[in-house]
Amino acid sequence: MAVAVYQNNSGDWDDADNWSGGSGADGKPANDDDVLIASGTYDLDTNVTTGLTGLRVFIGPGYTGSFGTSSAYVDLDGSIVQFRGSGDCYLTGTITTVEIYQLLAGKQFALKGNASTAVGALWILNADGDVDVYGSADLDELYVYGTSTPTVTIAASVTGLDTIYMETGDVTTSSSVATASARQLVVVRGGLLTVDGAAELDYVIVGGGGVVAWNSSGKIDELLLIEKDGYFDGRSNQNSGVVIDADILCPGGTLDLRNGIIGWTLSDHTNKGGRYYEPLGV
Repeated sequence: MAVAVYQNNSGDWDDADNWSGGSGADGKPANDDDVLIASGTYDLDTNVTTGLTGLRVFIGPGYTGSFGTSSAYVDLDGSIVQFRGSGDCYLTGTITTVEIYQLLAGKQFALKGNASTAVGALWILNADGDVDVYGSADLDELYVYGTSTPTVTIAASVTGLDTIYMETGDVTTSSSVATASARQLVVVRGGLLTVDGAAELDYVIVGGGGVVAWNSSGKIDELLLIEKDGYFDGRSNQNSGVVIDADILCPGGTLDLRNGIIGWTLSDHTNKGGRYYEPLGV
């Protein structure tokens, strides 16, 4: 394993003058190398279907160019892509972990699906821009932390999602979250999670000021409001909503199913001191 360092000569991945230290020809990155893009100004948009595997990619705040473009996604496989860049990022491939430590306001980080796209975990740790996951991507886990407020959109075509944990941000999913075990679930302890389309969620926990806004025709198997100020908002749902089991386990939690358009079906619920607003007409 070697460290291939970007030299900012052009926007062509295969330009030998762009790299030093890699184990490939002329110092270019090769399989199992680390790729370091600490600084630079060029958009990497040429020959970016790299065919490389086993990479670890680190993009620093001194890089102001775009890592890929909307018409030329960087395609690579590896264990980690860590992004702190000052520009955009357009990425595809099979990657175990993607970590976003900085995404400036007005910038975009896009994960685009193709036949081979699979991301184990997407960690958004500090971002003010837009993060989009779409196409035929397979994404297992999403985590959103930090003091910033990213806008995250997960398209209905995304598959494999089994975990969402968020403490901030504005996340919209049209993809279902199918949990395979008790450790895989949706936890909203801050920010806003909007559920659209026909997405279904097996197990949802809301608390700590988090809000879930439900606009989906799908169902929830179990909903728990566990902390003060957790809010489930079903008022704007344009579809027939179904909650199999809902429990408000603390004072201050709110389950709001008031909807004058199409009613909710609530199979069972427990209220231990919170606020429950019944579906209209009940």
